[in-house]
Amino acid sequence: MDPHHQVVDLLARAQLFKALDERVLRQLAARLPQRVFAKGAAIFVQEELGDRMFVLAEGVVKLVLRSSRGNLIELVRHRPPAVFGEVAVLDGGPRSATAEAVQRSKLIVRWVISWGTAPRFAGREPRKPDIPSYRQY
Repeated sequence: MDPHHQVVDLLARAQLFKALDERVLRQLAARLPQRVFAKGAAIFVQEELGDRMFVLAEGVVKLVLRSSRGNLIELVRHRPPAVFGEVAVLDGGPRSATAEAVQRSKLIVRWVISWGTAPRFAGREPRKPDIPSYRQY
């Protein structure tokens, strides 16, 4: 299978993209960059602004939270085709955790997203959803 079809297949298996039709998945796959992170590399850091979400194609990524006391708490380990980093993108807040590559990891989707461009992929007019931030509770 060629690399473009591998990306389409990965997106089709990812929970967030499953509902999209194949035409939209092909359009996304053609536009999405790939990036490889070495073992131990930070993909994003807690409290920074989040303008990207990711789909893991290869490897393992862990999300860790630094508590107010400075302790590191591992929240989850993601494996392909996990989508992560979407919370900060959707609620407009800072990253709630740090993402780190546990081993060499390839991210097919490193999607720079804005409310003006993302909905075009679905054929709709841009509209920021009315999603309450979990940080409000």
